[in-house]
Amino acid sequence: MSAPIRIGEWEFTADLHSLRKADLEVRLERKQAEVLAMLVRRPGDVLTRDEIIATVWGDVHVTEEVLTTTIYELRRVLGDDARRPRYIGTIPRRGYRLVAPVRDTQDGPASPKWRFAAAAATIILALIAVVVIGARPDSARKEAAALTARADAELDLARAASAGRALEWFDRALALHPDSAAALSGRAFARIVLVSRGEISHALADALIERDALRAIRLDPDHAGGHAALGMLRMLQWDWKAADEHLGRAVAIAPPSARARSARAEFLLLAEQPEEARRMIAAAKEFAPDSAGVLMASGFIHTMLRDDAIAIADYERVLRLDPENDDAQRQLEKLARRETAESSLDRSQLIQRVDALLRKGEVRPGIVAGMFAEAGETDRALEWLTRAREQKDLSLLLVRLDDRWKGLHSDPRLRAFLAEVSPRSSLGARRSDS
Repeated sequence: MSAPIRIGEWEFTADLHSLRKADLEVRLERKQAEVLAMLVRRPGDVLTRDEIIATVWGDVHVTEEVLTTTIYELRRVLGDDARRPRYIGTIPRRGYRLVAPVRDTQDGPASPKWRFAAAAATIILALIAVVVIGARPDSARKEAAALTARADAELDLARAASAGRALEWFDRALALHPDSAAALSGRAFARIVLVSRGEISHALADALIERDALRAIRLDPDHAGGHAALGMLRMLQWDWKAADEHLGRAVAIAPPSARARSARAEFLLLAEQPEEARRMIAAAKEFAPDSAGVLMASGFIHTMLRDDAIAIADYERVLRLDPENDDAQRQLEKLARRETAESSLDRSQLIQRVDALLRKGEVRPGIVAGMFAEAGETDRALEWLTRAREQKDLSLLLVRLDDRWKGLHSDPRLRAFLAEVSPRSSLGARRSDS
């Protein structure tokens, strides 16, 4: 086994894929550990993206987005900030470098007597830990439950950064109690939020989400959170039948789950079941009237269905609960612009905005397609819709409800495209949700 290497406040054991700090241990995914090991071997050196991908992934073809997601996950575990890095720095248009101090944990004087004493102390501490853990198994479970509740509250804030923080708390809960179905499904949901926001990629996150959701269901077949998380993942993967099955199961399980109902409502909206979507999100709000996450979902659904008064009330309630919620404020501003019938983008504004998105390298094709549609650029809008379908961008399923596309709804090419991608074709006739 390789010796631990100290990186800042952490001890990293490469072949165990382990990061340890005080009493906290985190197990990295294999590729995450390999990327970190590369950085540790050459602290301070700039490693190019191509170099890292070639070394870690070898002949397997992956995009730079996969590496970006890996670095994101490493920073999250290390408690790092890309804007003010203490561990991993980004070198624009080049790659990454390790900026934290690195040293071997075995450096310094170590006589045989000292080593024996240290080893004896380690054995004694391990025996004490076994006795304490064996005598108080409920203590770890109670602490894990408290951490899970804290993570759920963070996730429910529905802010841009809250899912990342929730992920950290779920990790800590599962380090104490690996068989917590609530923490497993919560961690799966946190990653789903990050994927839907474009902060991490499907390529790496999907397997982690599926692993956690399936494990939660195996531990508790009637765990609503596990089925809801798996249903949301299947929705992101455009596996409509599986999404329908798991989300339907999630809302049928007692006690009622607001998160499961909220997820089901979003699915019904995409599946062109507007009345069922309205009823389901109303049920979610009845169970959790002060949930920012449910209220944000309700605001979005009612915005798409042009129930503007309800959407405005939802977003205003979010701001009363959480005045710092920027997403709710932005949605209210969009609704205000819609009410005043603000003029569409002209061509020069369109080009400037598209160029800005492309320079960031974080463009979602559905967003660009909508901008072209708003500007009346039909051919380019349809071209970007095709890209959106290739990337399984769910926003293209809302084209029928999106004001930016209203001038193109009669175009036979758009109508044929929407009929082809509609979930209704794979779901067929289905009963309404109660």
